[in-house]
Formats: sequence, C-alpha cells, structure tokens
Amino acid sequence: MPETLPDAPEKEPEVEPAVEPERSPRPATTPQPFDPPWPDGRPEPQPKAAGQ
Repeated sequence: MPETLPDAPEKEPEVEPAVEPERSPRPATTPQPFDPPWPDGRPEPQPKAAGQ
C-alpha cells in the first residue's frame, strides 16, 4: 500500500499538468476540425457563387 501511495501522487502531478495543457489545445483542436471543412468548402462555394 505504501508503494501505491507514492505512485499515485507521482502520477497525479504528471497527469495534472498534462490535463491543463491538453485542455487548451483541445478547445483549439475542436474548432480546427470544423475550420478545415470551412476553408476547403469556401473556395468551392466561392466559385459557385461567382458563377451564379
């Protein structure tokens, strides 16, 4: 049990800092997947709108 205690606190600090930086890029990654479809679809609808 004493070995698990030191292991838990050691993993906790590592997971805590990793969760914080991950949360920042996560919100940016969520809009990123949505951004690619926009710019990719923008050039397509743009020429269509110009042709219209």
